[in-house]
Amino acid sequence: MDDIKTWLQTEDKKYADGVALLEKYHKNKMLIRHFRNANPVFNAKKLEYELKKLTGIPLIVLFAENATKQKTVHVTTTALPEIIKQAKNIVYELFTNISIMHRKLFELGEGNSEDIVKKRKELLEERLPLIKRYEQIYLLKEQYFTTGIIPKELPLLLNEHVKNSAETEGNPDDTPSCKLHLLSGVELMKKKQAITVAINKIQNRLQYQSLTKTEQPNPMPPSPSRDKIETKLATLKDELKKILQLIDEKK
Repeated sequence: MDDIKTWLQTEDKKYADGVALLEKYHKNKMLIRHFRNANPVFNAKKLEYELKKLTGIPLIVLFAENATKQKTVHVTTTALPEIIKQAKNIVYELFTNISIMHRKLFELGEGNSEDIVKKRKELLEERLPLIKRYEQIYLLKEQYFTTGIIPKELPLLLNEHVKNSAETEGNPDDTPSCKLHLLSGVELMKKKQAITVAINKIQNRLQYQSLTKTEQPNPMPPSPSRDKIETKLATLKDELKKILQLIDEKK
């Protein structure tokens, strides 16, 4: 990796050349895509940091350099800002949902029937925005751990994610309530789990304005949006009661 060391020692480090070196040696395609599309003004130092890691420079040295250049940056897991904790939770949630879709695609197999092709297309279209959101939030979160500064784009992305999730939580799947009795015991258990997760997210949204619990409550203020979410919550709770009754009947 002498070419990386040469680039690092160059006073006028060209961003495009650095990205080319990262693409040559780094295996993380998501990270490479980020730097290729990112603004050099805000990402040059991060790119330099990633290339230094590839050369085998100990992390303790890298963090020492960061501390010298940026004075003192203290980032500990016990004193993380609330927004970074929320970002970590959302990244985990998105990773889980993407993994579930990967499994569903695998279970569909490689058949080319009209029904399978349609379902595969729907899954791929549903998965794509989740991958994009995962990449954006993950990289901004990691940027904080490198610099100790919360990227200004992160709160906007998290709010957008919570808003989009709240709009879709009311329908965990497409089974109408009137057809619940047609579901098998296994299908009822799956639907019960999906609705329970949706209820928990909506309750967190109302109490914390987040998809997960935070250390301090932050209730959503009275508004048409809150009324709409509370209506969804009541509907889901009623549906959960019906499902639990049907599960008991099938025992």
